[in-house]
Amino acid sequence: MKSILKILLILFIVTSGKAQQRKNYFPCWSFHQKNANIHGISIGIGSTLNNLKNTKTNGIRLELVGAGILVPLIPYSPITETDSSEYLYPISEKINGINISSSGTVADCVVNGLSIGVIGNIIYKVNGISAIGFLNFVHISNGIQFAFVSTSNNKINGVQIGAVNESNHTRGLQLGLVNRSKDLRGIQFGIWNRNGRRALPIVNWQFKNNKKSQTHSGLRNRT
Repeated sequence: MKSILKILLILFIVTSGKAQQRKNYFPCWSFHQKNANIHGISIGIGSTLNNLKNTKTNGIRLELVGAGILVPLIPYSPITETDSSEYLYPISEKINGINISSSGTVADCVVNGLSIGVIGNIIYKVNGISAIGFLNFVHISNGIQFAFVSTSNNKINGVQIGAVNESNHTRGLQLGLVNRSKDLRGIQFGIWNRNGRRALPIVNWQFKNNKKSQTHSGLRNRT
């Protein structure tokens, strides 16, 4: 009986491994294809959260129509205050290069490079630059996060630029009309700036830990 169970377990591991193996496509393919490595240009229409595709794009990801058009309709920030290892959904896509969406990307993806859109983004992680016209939600941002109206993140290492900037953990600089960060290690420039230590107009700063910043949240989450 134990031998049979061992055999079944081995078969399960082998078949599962094969199911996760990626196929390579060049120079153009759809990013809706599961378990794919696309070298060149990946093309698609829209993407959603909680949709595990295990797809990687090395080059340009072109989203003709994205779900970002619906982002302004959400009632509150979708950014969670959980650690990166406790994110709500598993990573669905990785983009090494440029992510372009006509309206904006809504996906559990990691972008290593540049991500741009027109209306709204909801992205897990960007290592590089994320720029959007209206609302830019990135769970973790390493680099520059920009939006004309509002940016929001759980963690940022770099620069956050927008009319309204919100962050749970900031390591760097916030530039905007209104800046809010629960846990800041850096400087804020704006008409009104709030962090874990104080609220000030024009210029504010925080370079040391503060107990208050650990026990109070300036952002709402969806959990």
